[in-house]
Amino acid sequence: DDGTIDAGFDTSATAANIPAGYSKSRRIGSVLTDGSANIIGFVQNNDVFFRKASVQSYTATNPGISAVTVTTQASPGSVAILDFILFDGAGTTNMVGAISDLATTDTAAGTANGQVALYAGTGDNAWASSEVQCQTDSSSQLRMRLSASLATTVVYINTRGWIDTRGRLQ
Repeated sequence: DDGTIDAGFDTSATAANIPAGYSKSRRIGSVLTDGSANIIGFVQNNDVFFRKASVQSYTATNPGISAVTVTTQASPGSVAILDFILFDGAGTTNMVGAISDLATTDTAAGTANGQVALYAGTGDNAWASSEVQCQTDSSSQLRMRLSASLATTVVYINTRGWIDTRGRLQ
């Protein structure tokens, strides 16, 4: 309006709360806050935002093979950067884990669409992990599925950060 403000914060990605008298806006990034409106620490390199400390978004024992909706701690509508970890305490069952965008067709987890594969031997404590990137919805959610699940199966999904193109078309 008068050149005295260089940047502002808005809870809306579309600048729905822009002050009166202003006609232009550009989103330069998304930040996350805790329950007390404190900004959660992050480091940024271009479009990549890494949390200063990753956070566990999901953990479950024997989650089954049906689709599970997981809420990440990534910016809504961004590409979440996740650690996807499978653990099988029995170490006897091969399984594949798949993470997908909720806007895509839900498909059973298998070798054609999995991001992490656990190849069990005949002993205890088989595990596998992978870094996965997946588009989140406006609630920071995505889908997780397993091809097999036992009483000894444990899944961990940790949010490390997100990719935010900051309003630019790709």
